[in-house]
Amino acid sequence: FNNGSDSLRILSGFILGGFLVASVNLWRLKRTSYAALCGSTRNLLINICSIIEGQTEKAVMSRWVLLGYELAVLKSRGLIDTVHARRYLERYDLVQSDEWERMVDGDR
Repeated sequence: FNNGSDSLRILSGFILGGFLVASVNLWRLKRTSYAALCGSTRNLLINICSIIEGQTEKAVMSRWVLLGYELAVLKSRGLIDTVHARRYLERYDLVQSDEWERMVDGDR
């Protein structure tokens, strides 16, 4: 009986260790992807604000960049098609007039 108990204890340790390693790897992948998204958004905003001359065009392009960023984050959280998402984007003036309805459901 003791031999079986020891084997079960060792097996449990390996299973828990594997689960922990998988969880840490998934967290690291998500963190790396989020950092890449933030960096790309920042670089695009810097380029737009450096290259585009007109203030109106610069404001529209910057809004679209931030809208794309926020939509990517909302999609990763599974909230992209919710009323909460729409209100959030409207509150920060990232979606204007009928833009929400003209976007594709599930891939706004």
